[in-house]
Amino acid sequence: MRCLGVRTWKVERNRIKGIEWFNARDLDDPEYQAHIREIANSIKENGYYEDKPLAGFVAKEGSEDVIYLTDGYTRLAAVDLVTSEGVEIAALPIIVKPRGTSMEDMTVALYTGNQGRRLTAMETAVVCKRLLGGGWTEKQIADRLVMSITQVRNLLDLIGAPLQIRKLVSQGKVAATQAVQTLHTHGSEAVAVL
Repeated sequence: MRCLGVRTWKVERNRIKGIEWFNARDLDDPEYQAHIREIANSIKENGYYEDKPLAGFVAKEGSEDVIYLTDGYTRLAAVDLVTSEGVEIAALPIIVKPRGTSMEDMTVALYTGNQGRRLTAMETAVVCKRLLGGGWTEKQIADRLVMSITQVRNLLDLIGAPLQIRKLVSQGKVAATQAVQTLHTHGSEAVAVL
């Protein structure tokens, strides 16, 4: 591992670790898997774009420094895919989060820093639920994610909906707004109505 600047590093893939529960993406979503394939195809053709670094924080595992990934799970999945197909990638650019960055800061960045493929409503609901579980108020969540309190409440209602409704939304069979509206209108009958 070598530093390229104040916080930008080139890191070997085996020293970058994902945090299994941190990525808010729906890994079973076929559209998400297709998106990973598109990025993998681009990496095969053009190499890994150095101006699209991953992000994470440094931690010790025994005597080794490792980077725990906080941003770039899709790009890393694409790298792993092309590597499994025989493409060699020696090291990846990564921005190291500054000291004092909190888990809440990194969770907010899942939503606000995601400019490639925006989070779905269900994925955004996961972010809101995590922040609420971390002691944030609905207003704090709305302010940090730059959305209305009503949007936050609707997303929290969505993530708290029965599993059948969440699956319909995740599978794209029902729009998130329709699901929330049906929940508000029909309450416990919403599953049957949808």
